[in-house]
Amino acid sequence: MALTQLSEETVRNWFAKFRKYLPYNQNVLEHIVQLDEAFFKTITLMMGKQQGTRKLAFEIFHHAHPDKLPGVVSEFCVRFSSPEIFESPLTYLQKTLTFVPFD
Repeated sequence: MALTQLSEETVRNWFAKFRKYLPYNQNVLEHIVQLDEAFFKTITLMMGKQQGTRKLAFEIFHHAHPDKLPGVVSEFCVRFSSPEIFESPLTYLQKTLTFVPFD
């Protein structure tokens, strides 16, 4: 928050908006994947492991409210499968915005 000089509420609000437009991909992980989550008082831990390999991905989310978890899970999957989306704001926009035709 100090870097942006924005409030925590504002930063969380924008993350929720960005998460909403992440591309949906049903084939995010390869082959059979084991997923698990652990919930603590203020922390949610998401873990994914590709079965039969040592490929492991995990993310720790602070203060993830249950109604936000579907978006958090989507973000976790996209960060693992398409990390280039998060390289810069420009690549995020290029990968997530779509043209809307109009007459």
